[in-house]
Amino acid sequence: MRAYALRQSGETIIEVLIAIAVLSGALGGAFAISSRAQKTVQSNADRYQAVAYANEQADLLRVVNVAGSATASTINGYGTSGNPFCINADGSVSAQSASMTTMTVASCVKGVGIPYSIFVFPHKGSNGAGALVDTFLIRIQWDSAVNSGQKDQVEVGYGT
Repeated sequence: MRAYALRQSGETIIEVLIAIAVLSGALGGAFAISSRAQKTVQSNADRYQAVAYANEQADLLRVVNVAGSATASTINGYGTSGNPFCINADGSVSAQSASMTTMTVASCVKGVGIPYSIFVFPHKGSNGAGALVDTFLIRIQWDSAVNSGQKDQVEVGYGT
């Protein structure tokens, strides 16, 4: 009888565990990068929507802030109080209390899924030549997609 030597081929358990650890690290890194990219895309989409709402408020200010109109006199009244407001699609004005951080007027909150709070802050200023001009700061706030529990915002200036 002849004796045959046993030949072992294949990987040891240590090699398999090392391969699993390397693969797990690579997949975990890919997941982390993908998750961060998704949050960045969502943040950019939110900011784009906020800028659209700010532009809408600027357009409404341009339309309703005609000298002598009832809405223009209402807006000018807010210039003395300093309280924020927003202009609704029908041209009416919704006033906000003195709170500058939380919008309490339902018509000044827009958006589906993510609520965007719209604040228009009036300011009476001078154009340097002594003439009074109306300027407005339009602020749009929403819950951050990247920083949980924080608010993101866009501010746009508008002058008449």
